[in-house]
Amino acid sequence: MYIYLFFSVLVLLLILYMHFETRMLKVEKYKLNNKKNNIKIAQLSDIHIGSMFVSFKKIKDVLTKQDPDIVILSGDYIENEKQIPKFLNLLTSLPDKPTYACFGNHDHKAFLKDNAGLTMFAEEIEKKGVIMLRNKSAVLTVKGQTINIVGIEDIRYKKDNTKKAFSGVDLTKTTIAFSHNPDIVFSLGSNKPDLLLTGHFHGGQIWSPFHLEFKLLRNEKLSKMKIYKGFNSVNNIDIYISRGLGNVVFPLRFLSRPEIAIFEF
Repeated sequence: MYIYLFFSVLVLLLILYMHFETRMLKVEKYKLNNKKNNIKIAQLSDIHIGSMFVSFKKIKDVLTKQDPDIVILSGDYIENEKQIPKFLNLLTSLPDKPTYACFGNHDHKAFLKDNAGLTMFAEEIEKKGVIMLRNKSAVLTVKGQTINIVGIEDIRYKKDNTKKAFSGVDLTKTTIAFSHNPDIVFSLGSNKPDLLLTGHFHGGQIWSPFHLEFKLLRNEKLSKMKIYKGFNSVNNIDIYISRGLGNVVFPLRFLSRPEIAIFEF
């Protein structure tokens, strides 16, 4: 009997810790060169606003301290339309800096085949000062440097169009691309950005031995290659896969803390 009690307490403590870890925001910093006057980009991914336990204040405090020049939002904001007001409220926590966003598979799923509803959601986001790059690009000048920002829509819902996204992009200039699903890297062809920012895998969210989550629950090429978080090089493209901020299925994380990534280059 005591051994059952022991294991019951152990499991309870583990679950409590896993729920607590969903609040343990970590700032991942990457300095990609040693030059002065670097440009700084902040990436927020997989917000899943209905199951995100990192406080808005903590996010705002991190972004205020890091003071990025550009903010990238790489998809999966809501699970249903009722969560839109809360997500739009989060956007007011972002700094007044050029901010770009694309949609992820959960955003598309929230609207099913309601393309008009998704378009209205995009318009509401843009009213908050965020630029939606849905297979589009933008050019901006930061600290005297010309930067291309390319946003590619979600590949799982077959909304991606890399040819359209990179149309007119001068790849001799620094080019930062972003999309939700990292498998988009296999669709870029000759369009090779200097950096590709993605999310989707949550870093595993709940660590399991032998990569069981990815073997049983995922069918993406990269996850089968055991590439599911952090920096990697695929097809000669530097790709970063964020662990994200929110959670799916269970409000739990284990050995996969929520993150905001900061890149200097």
